[in-house]
Parts: sequence; C-alpha cells; structure tokens
Amino acid sequence: MADIAEKPDFEELCIKCEQMELDGSASGEVYTQLLAVYLFQNDICNAKFLWKRTPDEIKLSTPELAKLWNVGCHIWKRDFVAVYNALKEEWSPSIQPIIAALTEKLQKRTFDLVVSNDTPLSEQKTWPN
Repeated sequence: MADIAEKPDFEELCIKCEQMELDGSASGEVYTQLLAVYLFQNDICNAKFLWKRTPDEIKLSTPELAKLWNVGCHIWKRDFVAVYNALKEEWSPSIQPIIAALTEKLQKRTFDLVVSNDTPLSEQKTWPN
C-alpha cells in the first residue's frame, strides 16, 4: 500500500484502508495509514473515532499509531507548537509521504491565517472624522 500513499490527495488509500478495516483484515500499519489520512484531510472526528475503535492489541503492538494519535490530540487542542514538534519525529516509510503532506498543509494553513490577519494599517478602515 506504500505506493498508493504517494498520491497527494490520499483518497484511494483512505478507501482501501477503510475497506480493510471493515473486512477485519487491517493491520497496525493500515490503522496508522488511515489515521494519518484522516489527519491530513482535517477529519479530526473520524480520526478520534478510529482511535477509539482500534483494537487494544493493535494500539499496543504499533507504537507509531500512538505517536500519530498524539499529533491528532494536539491538533484537536489547537496546540500547533506541539503539533509541529510531534511531526518532526521519525516516521515509517509507509506514512512518511502523508506526514510530509500533512506538515506542508498545516504550514500553509498557518501562513494563510497570518497573512490574512496581517493587513497594513494604511489598508484598514478608519473611523470617519
């Protein structure tokens, strides 16, 4: 499935991972990829429900899944300093492209937010005299 993770929208990967979960054949890697895709899609609710329904044995046997959920928790709390620090960790090749795309997307969103709020005073509306 790593070759599917190369696509920038990750929609096909999401569909395949969801199907594997429904079939009961999802491994820890599949759960990790699906969680990464949900975070990339900014689908925090589905990410949270995925974490809750992931079997405990998979959570315990896949430390990267817990590490990725930690990123999701920081996104949920809007603690973006912690998000960026957590994303700097080393990630397995199967989710590295998704993590890179997620990092880039979050940086762009943050930059756009700063730019949209950085209107020069000369362009701001002033009170009439």
